[in-house]
Amino acid sequence: MNSISTLSRFLTVSLWAIVLTSVAAGSTWAASTTVVISQLYGGGGNSGATYKNDFIELHNISNSSVSVAGWSVQYAAATGNSWQVTNLTGTIAPGAYYLVQESAGTGGTTALPAPDVTGSIAISSTAGKIALVNSAAALTVANPTGTVDLVGFGTTANGFEGSGPAPAPSNTTAELRNNNGSTDTDNNAVDFTTGAAAPRNSVSPTFIPTIAATQVAVETAADGSGTTVPAQTVMAGTAIHFFAITRSSSNAFVGNVAATWSLASQTGGIVAGDLVPAADGKSATFTPHATGTAVISATVSGLTSVNSGLITVNPPPNNVGGVGGASVARVPNSSSTLLTVAVTPAGNPPSTGITVTADLTAFGGSSTTRLYDDGTHGDVTAGDGIYSLSLSISDSQAGGAYSIATTISDAQGRSSTASISISVLGSFTIFHTNDCHARITPHDWIVPAHGNQPDVFQKVGGSA
Repeated sequence: MNSISTLSRFLTVSLWAIVLTSVAAGSTWAASTTVVISQLYGGGGNSGATYKNDFIELHNISNSSVSVAGWSVQYAAATGNSWQVTNLTGTIAPGAYYLVQESAGTGGTTALPAPDVTGSIAISSTAGKIALVNSAAALTVANPTGTVDLVGFGTTANGFEGSGPAPAPSNTTAELRNNNGSTDTDNNAVDFTTGAAAPRNSVSPTFIPTIAATQVAVETAADGSGTTVPAQTVMAGTAIHFFAITRSSSNAFVGNVAATWSLASQTGGIVAGDLVPAADGKSATFTPHATGTAVISATVSGLTSVNSGLITVNPPPNNVGGVGGASVARVPNSSSTLLTVAVTPAGNPPSTGITVTADLTAFGGSSTTRLYDDGTHGDVTAGDGIYSLSLSISDSQAGGAYSIATTISDAQGRSSTASISISVLGSFTIFHTNDCHARITPHDWIVPAHGNQPDVFQKVGGSA
């Protein structure tokens, strides 16, 4: 097969990456912690070749499955800027390989193992460029940036990662990524060697490299998908959960590990007892009971600690409170509105046993009618701190503006009030119509507010 070049390295979305600079090609890349291009071969079917087809092999070096649906591998000649595309499908399991079969030559004696996807690209056996791209759109420049991965191979390749392209393969040798296809320092010249082609597919034995941890960080997620806990301001009594996460020198996730937890930079009333490690030491919970500041630290012998940002603790509210509202503020007779009070619990000590009542005597109800936060009586969401009651307005309810007083109380003996304002629009009855006249019951009518004018109540009706 006669293509001009292509060393491809399959690289999936990095959870964590370190930025390196391509010295010769001048491009910036990030070392993969998931999928890489682990092998490529352009001598398929050529003179002296064993395998009939060219191929590109990918390897998932992470502990998680990676979807490559919608992605592509692309090939360009060593100095070219026209890229041929093979679309990818499916998912690569942790430690698994993925075989992309490409064009066949006229020679060779051995078929490839069952490919995971098939293309028709003729790859050069000596020099070229292969890119892994997280879309199916063809690249348009000789030395692309922003790809998932790029491998240039052979001395004439003008696109590559690191200090230079990978060494030139041949009709009988493939480009092999070191350590079973897992070494990735973002330097094609040192990450690859040439050797006998040995294609692997998704059913081949898996291999996940051991990654050495160099640091332990206080992070937001146990699976390494989070970030170092940032500086933040919280209210006293608020609980925050942290995880001890180890990472490699390139920030690759290694694991959630047992650590020794402590507080640093303490001020105010923050005490060591506010930080409580989990039994396995892999996480800890910080519940400050007074104002002040602190930094959370996790330490593991031999590793550099990356602490949280500064956590500032403000005082909690000292009294229970609330804000009243109504789903319909201007209510016609024979309809209903949902009365609500959004409660803010006290924090020192924390409120328990909160109750909310409303004075509904103006509507024929009790002066201590209860509102609910249990999903009943019109309450939308149980336990969300919004206490509610559906209020039905009778046909005979007098029109006008009403201010409904509510009382919020907790078991600690604290209480406050909040009001809910509604307007009842009132009703009328037409006795009969005759000769375009009408008899209307004398009634208080509300003329709704308009602009800066307030609601106006007028007596209307009588005989015509």
